[in-house]
Amino acid sequence: MIALYHMLEYLCVALYNPTRVELESFMFDPDGANLYPIAMAISLIEYVVECSIYPGNGSGPGLVSAVGLFLAIGGQALRTLAMVTAKSSFNHVIADRHESDHKLITHGIYKYERHPSYVGFFLWAVGLQLMLKNPLTVCAFVLALGYFFTRRVNFEERTLKLLFGQEYDRYMQQTPTYIPSF
Repeated sequence: MIALYHMLEYLCVALYNPTRVELESFMFDPDGANLYPIAMAISLIEYVVECSIYPGNGSGPGLVSAVGLFLAIGGQALRTLAMVTAKSSFNHVIADRHESDHKLITHGIYKYERHPSYVGFFLWAVGLQLMLKNPLTVCAFVLALGYFFTRRVNFEERTLKLLFGQEYDRYMQQTPTYIPSF
């Protein structure tokens, strides 16, 4: 699941925004502060510790892991669909100026959710932790991602209002977002 996520991140940028493709397009360190690799390492440590304390951990995947798998697959599909729908308007870096090929995307999945790639990543990341039955990192991921996306969405929406004006205001009124905010 993790390898698929990174490959799809790179592939979508390479296909739809080739002038902006770079090594960072794999999203190994999206914030530049190593928080993502640290969070994944902590997740792995929790899983190993729990497996050593509770060998067998229910002797099979079980309902929690199945729900996690469903969320992770659904989140990945939603994020990839958002990138494919936005095509060259999708970028991992929030634009601070209007480019000639920049369009406000309001069709497809964006008709139902203003930030589908963020919701998709949130579901994917939390789903992975549920798959591993990691109660501590499930809580930590929900809180950390909620905080991160609250700040990012606020910044992005201020920027989009500057770039697209009333068109973005109308879009905000018509289209909700389901990303948790803290």
